[in-house]
Amino acid sequence: MEGVDVHGREPTLEDLMLLFLTLLTAADAKPPETLDVGELYGARGGWSGSAHTVPKGMVALHPINRSAVGVTDFLDVKFGILGQIFGPEAGLEVQLLGRERSDVSLSVETYNAVNGWRFASVTSLNHLHLTVPVSDATLLTASMMGGYGPSASVAEGTAQIEGTVLLQPELAVDVKLSDTVNVTGTARTAIHGWQKDVPNGTVGGIFAFGSEIFGMSGGLNLVYGGLQGPLPVSTGEANFDSDLAVIPWPHAQVWMRL
Repeated sequence: MEGVDVHGREPTLEDLMLLFLTLLTAADAKPPETLDVGELYGARGGWSGSAHTVPKGMVALHPINRSAVGVTDFLDVKFGILGQIFGPEAGLEVQLLGRERSDVSLSVETYNAVNGWRFASVTSLNHLHLTVPVSDATLLTASMMGGYGPSASVAEGTAQIEGTVLLQPELAVDVKLSDTVNVTGTARTAIHGWQKDVPNGTVGGIFAFGSEIFGMSGGLNLVYGGLQGPLPVSTGEANFDSDLAVIPWPHAQVWMRL
């Protein structure tokens, strides 16, 4: 980006603000009048996401989780604001098929986060989403997430970094209760755990509400086997606890709709 050179130094607040304003200007931000299913993307909060991108011209600004900018009718850019402090992180989602809620839709999404500005290691999340309308109000989404992330290990007393590849199938049902209220049910598991003979997974339900300025959501996930997020940390040996009981994992988010 012209005027921003972060090579060899830590990024400043001005650098991050310039990046955000550039994306905001490119999108010509304007929120939709109704809560859009594209806003309910997987933001480390229990959502599996869908094959719909954030609407063109909209910014879903999350203070903690990933924010998103709808650049075109079929492309959005996702990035963490606070996360940039610990290293660059950004992603893209491209809607390959379908545009309207009533269309069968297909999208691919990639999200990459670098561990530190020295680029020591990279965590990569990649999704394939297929969304099928069941009725005017109900959408069914089947997803497959492939993830690659570093994991700390100790060999002969020396700390090492090993990469772990994970595959995670996901299923979600989105029901539009009104123009401003949506309910989502999700279920996911990680093949990594099953390969180690430790069944694991997460099921949950989330209510989302959108006003003219803010969006908010709340719900509960039930976690079994230690899988508490979209990319569990693994250390070469199985870190899923087969004796772990079902644990409630609450969900709460607030974001600005710009």
